[in-house]
Amino acid sequence: SLVIAMALTISGITYSTVAKADESEGSWKTDAVKVPSEGQLVGAGYIDVEFDNSMEGYTYTVYLDGKPVYWNGNDIVREELGEKKTDDSVTKTFTSSDEGKTEVYATTVSKHEITVKAKKDNVELTSVRNFYVSKKGLALGGDMSDKIKLSKLNCSWYYNWSTEAFNTTLDEGVQHIPMMWGSSDDNKEAMKNLVTTSNYILGFNEPDIETQANIEFFEASSVWDEYIKPLNMRKVSPAPAAPGGDSVWLKRFMKGDYI
Repeated sequence: SLVIAMALTISGITYSTVAKADESEGSWKTDAVKVPSEGQLVGAGYIDVEFDNSMEGYTYTVYLDGKPVYWNGNDIVREELGEKKTDDSVTKTFTSSDEGKTEVYATTVSKHEITVKAKKDNVELTSVRNFYVSKKGLALGGDMSDKIKLSKLNCSWYYNWSTEAFNTTLDEGVQHIPMMWGSSDDNKEAMKNLVTTSNYILGFNEPDIETQANIEFFEASSVWDEYIKPLNMRKVSPAPAAPGGDSVWLKRFMKGDYI
């Protein structure tokens, strides 16, 4: 009877372990992709992808619209823009010891699909998430923020000349893109306290005119290097009042011409 009891116990443990593994894998197939959320409208360009890679022993690969995402070093091969893979182009694979986070690049205004595949020995699991891409964004002033529901306009992002989102029900679910407006002490303090889920940061607002940020390009470069450059975010250049092609300020800023 002791032998039978031990056999039942061992069998029970084995069954329990297998059942839990099956349950875990089933849950993973449904919920592995965390960002973007199902049906989310996101801004065109570089898109954050976060996924569950907690199952040990698996390798994880991310696909966009059924195709692998290729990289040249730290840069995505943006095939939508005509960039070509080279012999050095590679796909990224992840294990449970890596951060479950990467990027894809999409600009086509359409429905898209993120697929994460997890492989272990002869087992392959797949988790799929649908999302939509929009190029529509809005500059949203404070007097507009309590009147305009951005999702009704199919906006995927907005900015408000600030590092902080409005966080009202009207902009809920729409990405806020922070901006370092100028070089004042308040602007610098706001950057020190920056909290955002955005992967973009906007540069100074009309730094070439006195009524706006009003920053000499050499000062702007210094402030940029201290507060914006160190951020692990994609940087958007300062926005001078003069059109970009005619802006002496922007040309000198971009070239580092401080003489």
